[in-house]
Amino acid sequence: MLVVSAILVVGYAYIATRLTSTAPVRAALAAPFIMVWILPVVYWFGDRGRRGRVHEWVQALSFLCMGWLSFLLVLTVARDVLVLATAALPSLAAVYTLLDESGAAWVPVAALAAVGVGALAALRGPYVRRVDIPVEGLAPDLDGFRIVQISDLHAGPTMRLAYVQRVVDMTKELAPDLIALTGDMVDGSVPRLASRVAPLEALASGDRAFFVLGNHDYYSGAAPWTAHFEAMGFRVLRRPADRWRLTSGTTGTWCRSSSASASTPRRVVQVATMERR
Repeated sequence: MLVVSAILVVGYAYIATRLTSTAPVRAALAAPFIMVWILPVVYWFGDRGRRGRVHEWVQALSFLCMGWLSFLLVLTVARDVLVLATAALPSLAAVYTLLDESGAAWVPVAALAAVGVGALAALRGPYVRRVDIPVEGLAPDLDGFRIVQISDLHAGPTMRLAYVQRVVDMTKELAPDLIALTGDMVDGSVPRLASRVAPLEALASGDRAFFVLGNHDYYSGAAPWTAHFEAMGFRVLRRPADRWRLTSGTTGTWCRSSSASASTPRRVVQVATMERR
């Protein structure tokens, strides 16, 4: 908690010094930093199972503030680098004057635009990335075996039921032979988010769906979420050996295939990855 607070204070001091010059503006700039501070202190280190519309909106706003401040910091550093570079070159005196006198006003606007574009792209997703992985010596009946990997849904304050349902519908259209949920499905407790991930149950039929917990799933309650996904019909893989068996048809065997004989029949495992941009 102290580390988080220190990082935010230093970040605020730097950005406030470089972009603002009046007390009211600096006070306004403190608001998003406070919202970001609330997220880990109240919800991550505190009770992650807080329920209610107010808590949902507070967390959503905190995430948006986090995104805006991230872009704001990067753009502020970029502006400072350009100011230093142009100050050293007399031929770029006009650019230096522009950056020094009015550049600070455009940095927050550009950061806001970047957040808007990013949020729109995320909410319009997910996007499917198709990868054909050649596997030397793959059994003929597995040629064209199709795996759909779903990762980092982060169902919670920002990713809601409609998004999860869209993921499920897109997965069905891909007609997978195996479905792998590879972590960070949730950002919250089972009582708060069970209804939000309920559409995933439609993917668990036929003993073909596997689930590996990610760090966010652990933070949100490893035991309750393990029990919940098992109740939905997923096979939750706990041991390293289990996880390797799930991935050995993709990354593991793919890496070994490069050293095999060129005369060995090469068949393909198809992997479609659901991802946000």
